[in-house]
Amino acid sequence: MSSVMIAKIEVDETGCLRLYPDAAIYDFIYRAACGVHWNQEGRFLGARCPTGTTILDYFRQIASVVASEYGDTLVVGNKTEWSQVPENIRRQIESLK
Repeated sequence: MSSVMIAKIEVDETGCLRLYPDAAIYDFIYRAACGVHWNQEGRFLGARCPTGTTILDYFRQIASVVASEYGDTLVVGNKTEWSQVPENIRRQIESLK
């Protein structure tokens, strides 16, 4: 597995999570049929936002699908930018290994 740094983690205006990988493209992630998609224009990964699912669950889902479909491990680092992510959720994401 190769590590891919996450440049930015954002919660959009609808409450959905967006992950902006630093230097990777996941054009065909939709083929996994797991509700994860790649936005080519915005260059981010997103997931369907069913009610009752937490931001942390979205993160785990996206990371899991990227790992299984592409063999990449998404990594949060010191340079990862955070936008509209509640502090408690940020701490939870940062604590994931």
